[in-house]
Amino acid sequence: MMQCPPEAEFLEDLTAEDPVLKQKAQEQVEMCLVGAEEFDNNADQILTMVSWFRNRAKFRKDEANRIKALAERDEKTAEQLESYVYKMFNHVYSDQGFTKYDLPTHKITSRKTESVEVDYMLIDWDKIPPSCQRQGAITLDKPEIKKLLKTNLKYSGVSLKTERKFSFK
Repeated sequence: MMQCPPEAEFLEDLTAEDPVLKQKAQEQVEMCLVGAEEFDNNADQILTMVSWFRNRAKFRKDEANRIKALAERDEKTAEQLESYVYKMFNHVYSDQGFTKYDLPTHKITSRKTESVEVDYMLIDWDKIPPSCQRQGAITLDKPEIKKLLKTNLKYSGVSLKTERKFSFK
């Protein structure tokens, strides 16, 4: 990690939350630049510090991006591993209908979900009951159409999708 040179640590206080520290740092910078005889050298040193701070900011941004990329990769790996476990669990135990299953240190749980899938391009609106159509827009009232689909009624462009969602603790 790039550390600020000790003689210039007060410069970091220019962006401090504490107004007293901020004011002191501003005064010190102004004092460095006041005298004409010392201006050239002091201004040059301060601009060297400007470059130093910009380089450190770039380094920190690059490091943050690197860590973010590593975290995203870890998250994808975790999701993929979890997916494999659920897929194989379903393959091995699907005929037994488990909704809870205890492993040595984890518990796998599952629940069945149902959702209405709609393809608005295929819907025959004349066959959809008015109670399932939303007023003012050409959309379906999904909870209402779901009730009808559960009674084995069929409508083109509308289907009831059932799937099992897994999680673990």
